[in-house]
Amino acid sequence: RVVLFEFQPLTLNSSTDSQYQYLMDMGVDCLYPTVNVFELPSYINFTDYAGMHFRHIEANLYDVAIVSQTDAAVWIGAAEWSLTNGPNFTVSAEDSKTYQLPKGGQCETIFCNVEGVSFTDNYNQLMMVSDRAKGGGDQPWICGGKDQSLHLFKYRT
Repeated sequence: RVVLFEFQPLTLNSSTDSQYQYLMDMGVDCLYPTVNVFELPSYINFTDYAGMHFRHIEANLYDVAIVSQTDAAVWIGAAEWSLTNGPNFTVSAEDSKTYQLPKGGQCETIFCNVEGVSFTDNYNQLMMVSDRAKGGGDQPWICGGKDQSLHLFKYRT
């Protein structure tokens, strides 16, 4: 799902915001109110969602990239967008594609910690960023080769 937050934080006040007392007790003094929640279509079916980017095309039409860390994959399509109705992904259901990130020599996942995605100015390129590999045997050793890095991917349309 897509959660749209207010841009300006709400400053919490103990006399008027008692429903957030547990946050204030932990030292949190502000939060960003939720404006709306939009569900992603079922054909964008990832285990998790680690990043999303909307690139303006024209009027209210956007290219969209959504990346999954666990699945080491990216979905590329388009959506119409309005603040009232949120994203409408049906404009690209037929034209969208899911790409697996490149694999190692034994077809193993090597881009294990992708956290973000962004279109570049070149139409067929995506920039992604990777977090630090999990230590203590939580991930295969091969994941360390691509961690804490920027990755530039070309894709075919």
